Amino acid sequence: MDLIAHIAADPAVKALCAHIARGRRAVARGSQGSSTAFLAGAVSRTLARPVLLVVAHLDEADETLDELLGAGLAAARFPALEVLPGESQASLDLFAERLGLLRALPDSPPQALVAPIQALMQPVPVPAALSTLSTTLRRAQRVELSKLIKWLVDAGYLSLIHI
Repeated sequence: MDLIAHIAADPAVKALCAHIARGRRAVARGSQGSSTAFLAGAVSRTLARPVLLVVAHLDEADETLDELLGAGLAAARFPALEVLPGESQASLDLFAERLGLLRALPDSPPQALVAPIQALMQPVPVPAALSTLSTTLRRAQRVELSKLIKWLVDAGYLSLIHI
């Protein structure tokens, strides 16, 4: 039996899940170390629905995600758009990760979504705007250069060289 299944089999966890399934508010106390992540995983598996696990710090989100993935749970991170010292704007990688997750959530939500509280305090685009914020280019795909340039300009990129 894997760790998540072992935790889910505990009578207290079964009672907690039954309470949540009835639509009741639930608070679990006494967690230490990785137990919060594993309890969230057990609740998700037992109830067969996604769980949002909010953590206090950016690093904690990464560690929790690693723990959940290591335990065999389908988990994802909803990153905060952090601006590091010396940078003037948020990382494009983090922005792309947020957009990719927002696009995927309706069709294939993870069993557990881990988010630092900072990420939940930052706005997200309305679903209708998601298609305008990114585009996909594939190897060997023919793209009309003027359309690509227009999309880049409309998306806020600045041209440093003129073609």
